Amino acid sequence: MKLSYAIAGSVLALCAATTALASNTTTGTLAVNSNVGTVCSVSATPIAFGSYTGLAIGPITSGITVVCNTADTVSIGLTSPNYASSDINAGTGFNMINGSDALPYTLYQGPTSGSTAWTDANSMTGISVPAGGSGTTTTISGYLAASLTTVPGTYSDTVTVTVTY
Repeated sequence: MKLSYAIAGSVLALCAATTALASNTTTGTLAVNSNVGTVCSVSATPIAFGSYTGLAIGPITSGITVVCNTADTVSIGLTSPNYASSDINAGTGFNMINGSDALPYTLYQGPTSGSTAWTDANSMTGISVPAGGSGTTTTISGYLAASLTTVPGTYSDTVTVTVTY
């Protein structure tokens, strides 16, 4: 019996020593960092001219809204694959397309035709965008001239809005 108590006592002492060794700890550090740059998004409301009857239409206004996570000054540019193409109403500006037919239109940097006309090569610069997600909206206007020769059908164009910041 003394031998069993001696063995049991030795096993308990060994377990206690092992437990004591396992409770040692050490610490270190983990660095965590990030760079936050300016990020902006852009959205625009469509310009819908409706039915063209040969009379001038416009101004039809739209808004281009730019939202940035930090305050910044941006430029807005507009491009279209149908802009002043050599085979479609060359030099007239933007064109809505219906098959091989085109219906030219003009976009202006403001609510009226007295504003600067957009081209595929110019931008609206110096637009201040506040921080905090409220953004800023720039008004643009579209016009269809009178007496354009067209083939009946549905005409459309997709204009890419590019924001540089």
